Amino acid sequence: AAAPAARAAVAVGAIAGQSEGAPLAGLEAVVVGAGPSGLLLAHRLLQAGAQVEIFEGRSDPRSPEALLEGRAYALGLGIRGRTAIRTVDDELWSAIEPSGFGSEWFQLHPTPTLALDLRTPADGKGLEPSLLIYQTDLCGAMLSELEARFGSSGRLRTTFRARVEGVDPIRGTVTVATTAGDGGEETSRRTVGPVG
Repeated sequence: AAAPAARAAVAVGAIAGQSEGAPLAGLEAVVVGAGPSGLLLAHRLLQAGAQVEIFEGRSDPRSPEALLEGRAYALGLGIRGRTAIRTVDDELWSAIEPSGFGSEWFQLHPTPTLALDLRTPADGKGLEPSLLIYQTDLCGAMLSELEARFGSSGRLRTTFRARVEGVDPIRGTVTVATTAGDGGEETSRRTVGPVG
């Protein structure tokens, strides 16, 4: 199982020169975990002018091996999920939406023979349907959009198959070990941040 730090998004860094159009210009941030929360954080940091490095312990969610790593579970994005994504902008939601399926009907099955309606089409009149989407597809769409927007800026770097071994927020450093693409031997270990 992944360490708790690998499941959470963590930003570490120091603000250098700020500007009004890019309030986080000069911030070097590390995001640990390329799940939905980590990728949303990366979008927000890059949008505000920061430089972001993402470390993910598993492979790229868009790769064929991602399906074999246990990411193929379905999520329901309702109003809270849509709102969080739209804090970046509506274009991000528009990029994600085609990867899922709209649903206006939800049932809870507490036993094999009992089904309770949680939401029916009649309940949701006038509401945007929830989006049913696999976590792999959500992360793949968010990552593709990150790369499309910021890939050529020089402010985004993503490393897959990277195990975060330690975070020192006082020094502003993150120690990371990476493995070969086949998940084999460790290929490198490095510390990111102002060392010394």
